[in-house]
Amino acid sequence: LTVVVDRPMAVYSGMVPGFVAGQYSLEDIQIDVQGLARKAGALWLGAKATRLDVSARRLHIEGAPSLSYDTVSFDVGSTVSGWDRPGVKDHALPTRPIGDFVPGVDALIERARSRAEFRLVVVGAGAGGVELAFAFRARFERLGLRSASALLLEAGPRVLPGYPGSAARRIEENAHARGIAIRCGTAVAEARKLASEGVHLVLVAEGGTTPVRIPVRDPTGALVEDASTGWSMMTALPCFMASLRRLDCRSCSMFFCVVLANS
Repeated sequence: LTVVVDRPMAVYSGMVPGFVAGQYSLEDIQIDVQGLARKAGALWLGAKATRLDVSARRLHIEGAPSLSYDTVSFDVGSTVSGWDRPGVKDHALPTRPIGDFVPGVDALIERARSRAEFRLVVVGAGAGGVELAFAFRARFERLGLRSASALLLEAGPRVLPGYPGSAARRIEENAHARGIAIRCGTAVAEARKLASEGVHLVLVAEGGTTPVRIPVRDPTGALVEDASTGWSMMTALPCFMASLRRLDCRSCSMFFCVVLANS
Protein backbone atom coordinates (compact mmCIF):
# COMPACT_ATOMS: atom_id res chain seq x y z
CA LEU A 1 0.00 0.00 0.00
CA THR A 2 1.41 3.40 -1.02
CA VAL A 3 -0.10 6.71 0.09
CA VAL A 4 0.61 9.69 -2.18
CA VAL A 5 -0.17 13.02 -0.51
CA ASP A 6 1.13 16.49 -1.34
CA ARG A 7 1.51 17.50 2.32
CA PRO A 8 2.34 15.55 5.52
CA MET A 9 -0.45 17.10 7.60
CA ALA A 10 -4.13 17.09 6.69
CA VAL A 11 -6.98 19.15 8.12
CA TYR A 12 -10.10 17.34 9.31
CA SER A 13 -12.87 19.24 7.53
CA GLY A 14 -15.53 18.24 10.05
CA MET A 15 -13.78 20.31 12.74
CA VAL A 16 -13.06 23.37 10.58
CA PRO A 17 -16.28 25.21 11.57
CA GLY A 18 -15.31 24.76 15.21
CA PHE A 19 -11.84 26.10 14.41
CA VAL A 20 -13.38 29.12 12.67
CA ALA A 21 -15.59 29.71 15.70
CA GLY A 22 -12.55 29.60 17.99
CA GLN A 23 -13.42 26.31 19.70
CA TYR A 24 -10.39 24.38 18.43
CA SER A 25 -6.74 25.17 17.80
CA LEU A 26 -4.96 24.33 14.56
CA GLU A 27 -3.25 21.40 16.29
CA ASP A 28 -6.63 20.02 17.33
CA ILE A 29 -7.89 19.67 13.76
CA GLN A 30 -4.73 18.41 12.06
CA ILE A 31 -4.05 14.78 11.15
CA ASP A 32 -0.50 13.48 10.82
CA VAL A 33 -1.04 11.64 7.53
CA GLN A 34 2.59 10.68 7.20
CA GLY A 35 2.75 9.21 10.69
CA LEU A 36 -0.62 7.47 10.27
CA ALA A 37 0.48 5.85 7.03
CA ARG A 38 3.70 4.56 8.55
CA LYS A 39 1.90 3.14 11.58
CA ALA A 40 -0.37 1.27 9.17
CA GLY A 41 2.65 -0.19 7.41
CA ALA A 42 2.09 1.86 4.25
CA LEU A 43 4.71 3.63 2.17
CA TRP A 44 4.19 7.40 2.30
CA LEU A 45 5.21 9.62 -0.61
CA GLY A 46 4.99 13.39 -0.19
CA ALA A 47 4.28 14.53 -3.73
CA LYS A 48 1.52 15.35 -6.21
CA ALA A 49 0.06 12.88 -8.67
CA THR A 50 0.14 14.49 -12.12
CA ARG A 51 -1.03 11.88 -14.63
CA LEU A 52 -2.49 8.41 -14.89
CA ASP A 53 -1.39 5.99 -17.60
CA VAL A 54 -4.33 3.60 -17.78
CA SER A 55 -2.87 1.21 -20.33
CA ALA A 56 0.41 0.81 -18.43
CA ARG A 57 -1.26 1.06 -15.01
CA ARG A 58 1.22 3.65 -13.81
CA LEU A 59 0.64 6.76 -11.72
CA HIS A 60 2.96 9.62 -12.61
CA ILE A 61 4.31 11.64 -9.69
CA GLU A 62 5.69 15.16 -9.63
CA GLY A 63 9.45 15.03 -9.00
CA ALA A 64 9.53 11.25 -8.49
CA PRO A 65 9.44 8.05 -10.55
CA SER A 66 6.04 6.79 -11.61
CA LEU A 67 4.31 4.09 -9.56
CA SER A 68 2.78 0.89 -10.84
CA TYR A 69 -0.58 -0.17 -9.37
CA ASP A 70 -3.15 -2.94 -9.36
CA THR A 71 -5.90 -0.73 -7.88
CA VAL A 72 -5.80 3.02 -7.40
CA SER A 73 -8.04 5.16 -5.18
CA PHE A 74 -8.43 8.92 -5.65
CA ASP A 75 -9.54 10.82 -2.56
CA VAL A 76 -9.83 14.03 -4.50
CA GLY A 77 -11.70 16.30 -2.13
CA SER A 78 -13.09 19.37 -3.86
CA THR A 79 -12.18 22.70 -5.34
CA VAL A 80 -14.07 25.88 -6.21
CA SER A 81 -15.62 27.16 -9.41
CA GLY A 82 -16.03 30.78 -10.47
CA TRP A 83 -12.45 31.48 -9.42
CA ASP A 84 -11.73 33.13 -12.77
CA ARG A 85 -14.33 35.86 -12.34
CA PRO A 86 -12.83 39.37 -12.41
CA GLY A 87 -11.10 40.30 -9.18
CA VAL A 88 -12.25 37.27 -7.22
CA LYS A 89 -8.84 35.59 -7.05
CA ASP A 90 -7.24 38.84 -5.87
CA HIS A 91 -9.72 39.72 -3.14
CA ALA A 92 -11.42 36.57 -1.91
CA LEU A 93 -10.47 33.71 0.37
CA PRO A 94 -11.39 30.30 -1.13
CA THR A 95 -12.44 27.53 1.22
CA ARG A 96 -10.63 24.94 -0.88
CA PRO A 97 -8.01 23.57 -0.63
CA ILE A 98 -9.06 23.43 2.99
CA GLY A 99 -5.44 23.17 4.13
CA ASP A 100 -4.85 26.64 2.66
CA PHE A 101 -8.15 28.05 3.90
CA VAL A 102 -7.41 27.39 7.57
CA PRO A 103 -4.33 29.70 7.77
CA GLY A 104 -6.35 32.31 5.91
CA VAL A 105 -8.92 32.31 8.70
CA ASP A 106 -6.40 33.61 11.22
CA ALA A 107 -5.28 36.32 8.79
CA LEU A 108 -8.90 37.36 8.26
CA ILE A 109 -9.54 37.54 12.00
CA GLU A 110 -6.48 39.73 12.44
CA ARG A 111 -7.85 42.12 9.82
CA ALA A 112 -11.12 42.24 11.72
CA ARG A 113 -9.24 43.04 14.94
CA SER A 114 -7.27 45.85 13.33
CA ARG A 115 -10.20 47.76 11.83
CA ALA A 116 -12.85 49.93 13.38
CA GLU A 117 -15.44 48.37 11.10
CA PHE A 118 -15.30 44.98 9.39
CA ARG A 119 -17.81 43.40 7.05
CA LEU A 120 -17.53 39.73 6.15
CA VAL A 121 -19.34 38.38 3.09
CA VAL A 122 -19.85 34.65 2.64
CA VAL A 123 -20.87 33.84 -0.93
CA GLY A 124 -23.15 30.82 -1.23
CA ALA A 125 -25.89 29.92 1.25
CA GLY A 126 -25.75 26.16 0.98
CA ALA A 127 -25.00 24.08 4.05
CA GLY A 128 -21.29 24.94 3.99
CA GLY A 129 -21.81 28.66 3.52
CA VAL A 130 -24.44 28.85 6.26
CA GLU A 131 -22.17 26.97 8.64
CA LEU A 132 -19.25 29.30 7.92
CA ALA A 133 -21.35 32.43 8.39
CA PHE A 134 -22.55 31.23 11.79
CA ALA A 135 -19.05 30.10 12.78
CA PHE A 136 -17.45 33.43 11.90
CA ARG A 137 -20.21 35.28 13.71
CA ALA A 138 -19.55 33.18 16.80
CA ARG A 139 -15.84 34.00 16.54
CA PHE A 140 -16.57 37.71 16.33
CA GLU A 141 -18.73 37.48 19.46
CA ARG A 142 -16.12 35.41 21.28
CA LEU A 143 -13.51 38.11 20.59
CA GLY A 144 -15.85 40.97 21.42
CA LEU A 145 -15.68 42.42 17.89
CA ARG A 146 -19.00 44.24 18.02
CA SER A 147 -18.30 46.26 14.88
CA ALA A 148 -17.74 43.12 12.79
CA SER A 149 -20.74 41.95 10.77
CA ALA A 150 -21.54 39.02 8.48
CA LEU A 151 -23.52 38.97 5.25
CA LEU A 152 -24.60 35.76 3.51
CA LEU A 153 -25.15 36.02 -0.26
CA GLU A 154 -27.13 33.48 -2.28
CA ALA A 155 -27.85 33.50 -6.00
CA GLY A 156 -30.97 31.40 -5.56
CA PRO A 157 -34.33 32.47 -4.12
CA ARG A 158 -33.59 31.22 -0.58
CA VAL A 159 -30.94 29.79 1.68
CA LEU A 160 -30.21 26.06 1.73
CA PRO A 161 -31.29 25.28 -1.85
CA GLY A 162 -32.32 21.66 -2.11
CA TYR A 163 -33.17 21.38 1.58
CA PRO A 164 -36.69 21.42 3.10
CA GLY A 165 -38.28 24.83 3.40
CA SER A 166 -38.68 24.33 7.15
CA ALA A 167 -34.90 24.03 7.53
CA ALA A 168 -34.37 27.21 5.50
CA ARG A 169 -36.87 29.10 7.68
CA ARG A 170 -35.10 28.01 10.86
CA ILE A 171 -31.77 29.15 9.45
CA GLU A 172 -33.26 32.53 8.53
CA GLU A 173 -34.74 32.94 12.02
CA ASN A 174 -31.47 32.01 13.74
CA ALA A 175 -29.45 34.22 11.41
CA HIS A 176 -31.66 37.18 12.23
CA ALA A 177 -31.29 36.47 15.97
CA ARG A 178 -27.51 36.44 15.61
CA GLY A 179 -27.25 39.52 13.41
CA ILE A 180 -26.32 37.70 10.21
CA ALA A 181 -27.76 39.46 7.19
CA ILE A 182 -29.02 37.38 4.24
CA ARG A 183 -29.41 38.55 0.66
CA CYS A 184 -30.84 36.10 -1.87
CA GLY A 185 -31.14 36.49 -5.63
CA THR A 186 -27.64 37.97 -5.71
CA ALA A 187 -24.92 36.44 -7.87
CA VAL A 188 -21.39 37.86 -7.66
CA ALA A 189 -19.95 38.83 -11.01
CA GLU A 190 -16.88 40.82 -9.99
CA ALA A 191 -14.81 41.97 -7.01
CA ARG A 192 -12.83 45.21 -7.12
CA LYS A 193 -11.44 48.02 -4.98
CA LEU A 194 -13.03 51.45 -4.93
CA ALA A 195 -10.48 53.39 -2.93
CA SER A 196 -11.66 56.66 -4.45
CA GLU A 197 -14.98 56.23 -2.70
CA GLY A 198 -13.45 55.26 0.61
CA VAL A 199 -14.50 51.63 0.22
CA HIS A 200 -11.87 48.92 0.60
CA LEU A 201 -13.62 46.47 -1.69
CA VAL A 202 -16.93 45.95 -3.45
CA LEU A 203 -18.59 42.89 -4.86
CA VAL A 204 -20.29 43.82 -8.10
CA ALA A 205 -23.49 41.81 -8.18
CA GLU A 206 -26.55 41.62 -10.36
CA GLY A 207 -28.73 44.56 -9.47
CA GLY A 208 -26.18 46.58 -7.53
CA THR A 209 -22.96 46.64 -5.51
CA THR A 210 -22.20 45.57 -1.97
CA PRO A 211 -19.35 47.33 -0.09
CA VAL A 212 -17.29 44.90 1.98
CA ARG A 213 -13.95 44.70 3.76
CA ILE A 214 -12.93 41.25 2.62
CA PRO A 215 -15.13 38.48 1.23
CA VAL A 216 -15.03 34.79 1.97
CA ARG A 217 -16.06 32.61 -0.93
CA ASP A 218 -17.74 29.34 -0.15
CA PRO A 219 -18.59 26.60 -2.64
CA THR A 220 -21.99 25.09 -1.87
CA GLY A 221 -23.41 21.73 -2.75
CA ALA A 222 -21.61 18.69 -4.11
CA LEU A 223 -22.56 18.94 -7.77
CA VAL A 224 -20.21 19.60 -10.65
CA GLU A 225 -22.42 22.56 -11.58
CA ASP A 226 -25.30 24.09 -9.65
CA ALA A 227 -27.29 26.73 -11.52
CA SER A 228 -29.16 27.72 -8.37
CA THR A 229 -26.04 29.08 -6.67
CA GLY A 230 -23.50 29.77 -9.36
CA TRP A 231 -20.75 29.02 -6.80
CA SER A 232 -20.96 25.28 -6.65
CA MET A 233 -18.33 22.88 -5.43
CA MET A 234 -16.43 21.03 -8.14
CA THR A 235 -14.31 17.95 -7.83
CA ALA A 236 -10.66 18.26 -8.81
CA LEU A 237 -11.14 15.34 -11.21
CA PRO A 238 -14.74 15.72 -12.41
CA CYS A 239 -14.57 12.57 -14.53
CA PHE A 240 -14.62 10.56 -11.33
CA MET A 241 -18.09 11.88 -10.55
CA ALA A 242 -19.34 9.23 -12.99
CA SER A 243 -18.92 6.48 -10.42
CA LEU A 244 -21.04 3.59 -9.27
CA ARG A 245 -22.54 3.19 -5.82
CA ARG A 246 -19.53 1.07 -4.84
CA LEU A 247 -17.38 4.15 -5.70
CA ASP A 248 -15.64 2.41 -8.59
CA CYS A 249 -15.40 4.29 -11.86
CA ARG A 250 -17.71 3.20 -14.67
CA SER A 251 -15.01 3.30 -17.32
CA CYS A 252 -12.22 1.53 -15.39
CA SER A 253 -12.97 -1.06 -12.73
CA MET A 254 -9.57 -0.65 -11.05
CA PHE A 255 -10.36 2.98 -10.15
CA PHE A 256 -11.99 3.97 -6.92
CA CYS A 257 -12.87 7.48 -5.82
CA VAL A 258 -13.93 9.22 -2.66
CA VAL A 259 -15.31 12.72 -3.18
CA LEU A 260 -15.42 14.68 0.05
CA ALA A 261 -18.08 17.40 0.22
CA ASN A 262 -19.53 19.72 2.81
CA SER A 263 -22.56 18.31 4.55
